Amino acid sequence: MTDRYTQRLNQVIVNNEVTEVSNKTLLQELQDSRATISRLTAHHARSMGWDTRLTAALKERDDMQQERDSESHRARLAESRFVALKDKTSMYPPVSTGSSVVTFLQANCRPR
Repeated sequence: MTDRYTQRLNQVIVNNEVTEVSNKTLLQELQDSRATISRLTAHHARSMGWDTRLTAALKERDDMQQERDSESHRARLAESRFVALKDKTSMYPPVSTGSSVVTFLQANCRPR
């Protein structure tokens, strides 16, 4: 019977050692996982910063393009008004340097 107890005790000791090694392995894996999560959280925070900066830069670019397009449209309108005024004023004879504007208008403009 002592042999049986000795054998059982040896089996319990071996099982205990295996369990201990297994627990240490699991704890190490848990530590590694926590470190990975921490590292990934830091990377995520940095990437969120990059994403925010990228979004701001893209919005600024879009605003600048819209402003450029608006200014271009405004310049085209000014150019077309200039051409229209130039065409309108080409109907009148040139003013001599000696005459006044009032004299020119009185001579060339009819009241409506």
